[in-house]
Amino acid sequence: MFGQIPERSFYYPIDFPDSLELLWNKSTTGSFSNNSVVIEGSFVFTSDLAGNIFCFDTNEGKVIGADKGKGEIAVSPILNYGIMFYIITVPNKPHSILISYDIRKGERLKEIEIEGRVGNEMIKLEDSFVFVSDNGVVYKYDYLMQKILEHDIKSKVTSSPAATGDRLYLVTYTGEFICINLEKGSVIYNESLNSNFESALVVTDKYGFIGDENGTLFAVNLKDGSIKWKAETNTKIKAPPVHNNEIIYSANLGGSVYAFDIENGENMWTYFSDGLFNAPAALFNNILIQPDVNRKLIFLNPFTGELLKTMEFDSRVKMHPTYFNNILYIGIDRGELFAYKLIFD
Repeated sequence: MFGQIPERSFYYPIDFPDSLELLWNKSTTGSFSNNSVVIEGSFVFTSDLAGNIFCFDTNEGKVIGADKGKGEIAVSPILNYGIMFYIITVPNKPHSILISYDIRKGERLKEIEIEGRVGNEMIKLEDSFVFVSDNGVVYKYDYLMQKILEHDIKSKVTSSPAATGDRLYLVTYTGEFICINLEKGSVIYNESLNSNFESALVVTDKYGFIGDENGTLFAVNLKDGSIKWKAETNTKIKAPPVHNNEIIYSANLGGSVYAFDIENGENMWTYFSDGLFNAPAALFNNILIQPDVNRKLIFLNPFTGELLKTMEFDSRVKMHPTYFNNILYIGIDRGELFAYKLIFD
């Protein structure tokens, strides 16, 4: 799923090599949003804003199959043992459609109407999955598409939630930090952060991290929803922060990346550019790879903020650079997907 785990992690604990080799690049029919590909075995899946899901072979980029619909798929699908789950937003309709799809047979299994638009990323749990509609309704379904939970928080949500254990954490647009028990459907607490949010939430075992429209990165205690620290980046934040449990990195729409101590919010370094950052970076042990709408990837030293190199593209880089099984996947505008093999000496 988007962010690998329910807590949302964009960290890959390996040393990134000096060289990359292009394996393949393919095109879909529509543009990408600021999400990511998802991968199962030797298949990589990507959704586009024209309402299509494509399945590619990871080694050669061969199109294995596609499911084409009318609408927009703004969030990444999730995968569970050969079954794919995704949501289409229907144009000019007051609902979205939740779909389960058998990858091996190439057919839809079930379709369910969901009231309103769903632009927030889904969360894959062990025996179920969760998502929150833009109008603030929390849904939990099992993998047979039976609804387990529906809870209306009655507030607009434009920030993708995160989860740990049996707790779901979400932030409303107007700044309510809400913790919900996913077994009972009850609200554990609801605390105000007094700001507006569109960035996705990222959580650890102790804290939640999210950036607001003023460029402030919040660290919130998951125990009670209180603010642990706040740090300024000075420009609106839409990309979810990225961390390795020691340093947390926040990129903003002003083309800046800030590195903060994860415990106290102390600014460790800042990188400034003329770009625009609205998709999450990929963090490795020795490098931070930040997508830039200004048609490039930026490679930074994660300890100093030094610019190491850039990769130029013909269109805007839209997606999180996703790493899996020695391949880095890059999605750019107009629905182009690139697969690069990592070359180790």
